[in-house]
Amino acid sequence: MAHRLAAALLASTAFGCTAAEERGALGVGGSAELRVIEGAPSAAGAVPRAGMSVDAEPHVLGTIGGVVAIGTADGVYASSLGVDLLQQVLVHPDQEGPKGTGAVRQLARRSSDGLLVVAESGLFHSAAGYLLSSPFGQSVAAEQIASMSSFGADEDEELWVVTQSKAYWAFGGKLTELSLEGSTAPISLAIGTAPGQAVIAAGPSAYFADLASGSAIELASDLGSVQGGAAEEDGTVHLATSAGLLSRARSGELTLRTLAAAGDAATPVVAVAASFGAVRALTEQGLVAIETDASKLVGPSAISTGSLAIDASGDTWAVESGALFRYETGSPVSFAADVAPFFEAHCQACHDPGATTAPDHDFTDYETAKEWSESIARRLLATDATTMPPPNEEVLTAAEYAVVLRWAQGGTLP
Repeated sequence: MAHRLAAALLASTAFGCTAAEERGALGVGGSAELRVIEGAPSAAGAVPRAGMSVDAEPHVLGTIGGVVAIGTADGVYASSLGVDLLQQVLVHPDQEGPKGTGAVRQLARRSSDGLLVVAESGLFHSAAGYLLSSPFGQSVAAEQIASMSSFGADEDEELWVVTQSKAYWAFGGKLTELSLEGSTAPISLAIGTAPGQAVIAAGPSAYFADLASGSAIELASDLGSVQGGAAEEDGTVHLATSAGLLSRARSGELTLRTLAAAGDAATPVVAVAASFGAVRALTEQGLVAIETDASKLVGPSAISTGSLAIDASGDTWAVESGALFRYETGSPVSFAADVAPFFEAHCQACHDPGATTAPDHDFTDYETAKEWSESIARRLLATDATTMPPPNEEVLTAAEYAVVLRWAQGGTLP
């Protein structure tokens, strides 16, 4: 099972290999400083909300490239930016194995703009506009997977998988079974934040796990149930819990937003999405836009179950009690107004002719930036020495470079 899982998910088309599982017991010790942010979301005014028609009942949402992926009772559909058009993502007709996914249970985003799909017919990943079946589905029934998270890209991609009974970390051709020493609650969720590091939920508690040191720090307890989580592009993780929205930034800063007035019981968060510098939470009060130290109520729904995703336009998609909706929370991104000023502020000091040893590129020129847009996006998201800007020069948050990702994946408008 170990290498089948790793090979299936850490490579695009080549599968196989076998290897023994390893065990990784995480010693729990220490605690983190938690800042509680009280305050009910302000009434910002509801944004336009449109019901979307899909051929089968929608279950879960994710992202694939710059658009939203919809997992339904009979397969995966992809949205389109700017138009109300959904198109089914088909299983490749020439592959061996299942010709369809069946009911989709979970979707997980990959840093390579791809998608992982847990479905009735097994485990799939996206490639060249199709879905390909993974041999992992032949080893462990896909319905046993309770949660899945991908971090990193290409040969550096690692996977965090939680089944109904165990939790695993897959990387470099091996599978490591994870456990929390002294904890009687099983791991229910694991979201990668950096190489070998993840935020883990077990029972009513959340932990920050570091596999290199074999340790875990308790971030918070008494969270009630953890409904799900999402990671921003820079590794910031948000957990939807009964006690509100728990967030751990890449810097280690930890906050719990109660989304309720001071002294009132916290508002449970049903679902959370984090993409392109935006964070949205779905609560029983409605759709909430999360900002640095504030929150705004932007949608009317009142539900107890749901799923969220954000597209490159900044619009928010929601599955609410079996129905699909798109909230117009986004705004257009243009090169002249949004992207060129970013390059001027964060890139040109090194890329101007003769400034440094960095290649000479005028990224404030539209045609140049468009030509290099895919490479620029990869370098902004990189977690190794290729990261741009270089970490010794400047460390940017996802919210700061999100405008470039939205532009690159949303059509590179002038």
